[in-house]
Amino acid sequence: MKEWGVFWVVARVVTVLAFVTWLLVAAPE
Repeated sequence: MKEWGVFWVVARVVTVLAFVTWLLVAAPE
């Protein structure tokens, strides 16, 4: 189930990137 592992890694990276982007937008200072 290598594809499943890759899916979880991609999902985690996207979640982290979205969270970081939200932090930058919510707290520009």
